[in-house]
Amino acid sequence: MRPFAVGSDSAPLLHVFADTTRAHIVTGLKAAGVHIVDRSQKPVRGADLTNLVAAHFAILGVVGTVDSQVVMIVRLATMEGDSLSQVRLMGPPASAAAFGDSLARLFAPTILGQR
Repeated sequence: MRPFAVGSDSAPLLHVFADTTRAHIVTGLKAAGVHIVDRSQKPVRGADLTNLVAAHFAILGVVGTVDSQVVMIVRLATMEGDSLSQVRLMGPPASAAAFGDSLARLFAPTILGQR
């Protein structure tokens, strides 16, 4: 799972929001039994090549603001590019953890059911 993209108004608050949401998605998916491959480290080191696992799903997202509300669009897709679910969330900056927890609960059954 890679970090979410942050819109053109990439204030530090949006980066924190994106990172917090992502962390809660990862924690929730792991708790549900989903194996997570962390793709946030760039570049891939040579030592990592022996441990690469083929991903079956991707969670993609973008974060921005509208009228002092944080807007997040997140998509669960297959690695072939088929969109399985897309969610648009809007709320105050303090809602990052709740967004991540909700997304993990939403996506986990689909990921686990299609292994």
